[in-house]
Amino acid sequence: MELEKRLDDINIDGVFSTAVIQECIEDAPLSPFRTIGNTERPDVVASKLLQGRIAVLCDGTPVALTLPFLFIEYFQVNEDYYDQFIFASINRIIRIIAFIITIITPGIYIAITTFHKELIPTELALSIYLAREGVPLPTVIESLVMLVTFEIIREAGTRLPKHVGGAVSIVGALVLGDAAVNAKFVSAPMVIVVGITGISGLIIYEMKAAIISLRFIFLIAASFLGMYGVIFVGMGLFIHLMSIKSFGIPYMLKIANLEKYTIVDSTIRAPWWLLKYRTKFISKDFIRMRNNIKEKE
Repeated sequence: MELEKRLDDINIDGVFSTAVIQECIEDAPLSPFRTIGNTERPDVVASKLLQGRIAVLCDGTPVALTLPFLFIEYFQVNEDYYDQFIFASINRIIRIIAFIITIITPGIYIAITTFHKELIPTELALSIYLAREGVPLPTVIESLVMLVTFEIIREAGTRLPKHVGGAVSIVGALVLGDAAVNAKFVSAPMVIVVGITGISGLIIYEMKAAIISLRFIFLIAASFLGMYGVIFVGMGLFIHLMSIKSFGIPYMLKIANLEKYTIVDSTIRAPWWLLKYRTKFISKDFIRMRNNIKEKE
């Protein structure tokens, strides 16, 4: 078994958490995307086991590893299976849209305002120009400074105690943003762009490593090549995701596979009476609801 082989190959003096095991056995260790899931919830582990996945536990730590892990699972949360299926499907689509917004918005803003000004409506272009009047920094540097500042505020809010962390993050962002605009250190449109980018990234917090790195890659590419840079990086990202495997299972399985029994639990969450089958390449027992199949078919 592949998992047992990888576990046997671990040569370390101590394993104090499942995070150590995860880094030692995962596929594509240099990728910002995880190929092994982790959770502290028993119901999530039980659900993964029913889907044909494997759970790895480590004595002394509350976090369990689940594998294989697919890209679409970033956008699937356990609350989706407790909420009404229409509301759960809308939330999944919102998470996917938020992922796209948070990684490409700063890059597209830089590309349009620097290289492709003809794409901006005249009224909006004049508004952006007036807002940037007196700002000494180039748009790219301005964007980098604001994004780094946002990440510093986010990390500070995370590390502080819960009863003050949220307040410090909100007040710090409002005060610093307003002061920076009034001092003509940054422009108001850039504050809006960074705010939308940051809030969208918080929706899928588990993907924070990939989001932060991709955000800066898109930004740098757009600062050199404009929209062509955004397109090239997007193509490279798609190729990278399609090339990853998680313990022999294609990482983009549920997105690239358009089989009807796979679509009902990928970008949307269909009602339970339609989730009659499990993912074919992962589970040996493909059928989930035998009685329903006999009655409805």
